[in-house]
Amino acid sequence: MDSRKLATINLPSSITTIDNMSFVGCTSLKNVRFEASVDTLHFAVFQDCDSLRDIHLPEGIRIVEGQVFAYSGL
Repeated sequence: MDSRKLATINLPSSITTIDNMSFVGCTSLKNVRFEASVDTLHFAVFQDCDSLRDIHLPEGIRIVEGQVFAYSGL
């Protein structure tokens, strides 16, 4: 699969952590909404996602590491 074509992220509520560089280079990704269960975004998760315009982070998020949104559309 060509990750550059990823436009939507739908993760199950069992996900609590998004690992380093999980969505790097997903240039078609525009909107992200995480379930309330997500509490950690590791290093450079959305780096180079230059179409990213809107992200909803849950209230309970505890950790957002460096460069999570580096070179993104945000």
